[in-house]
Amino acid sequence: MANETTLVFTEGEQVLVNPIAKRFFDNLDSAAKEYLDNGSISIYTYSKILGVTPNVPLTDNEFLLAKAYKDFFKDYSNLISDLELKIKNYAKKKVRS
Repeated sequence: MANETTLVFTEGEQVLVNPIAKRFFDNLDSAAKEYLDNGSISIYTYSKILGVTPNVPLTDNEFLLAKAYKDFFKDYSNLISDLELKIKNYAKKKVRS
């Protein structure tokens, strides 16, 4: 069964779904234009692709705070870095063509 987040159909009943990929391709041209116009991509644009920035829960427990930081912000920043590279490469290829 297809929906707006279906990226790949395979034979039989298996369907692979990746909602970030769908949002990435939906926003790719506008993100590339933003990069070409401004030389950077805003956190607003990234959040349209990845979803809202994760919140670290308030706690006095330093261990939990450090773990939350690692789990949420570090992973989110890695996703942003990966997206930035893909968007910049796409934008540069668009300029050349």
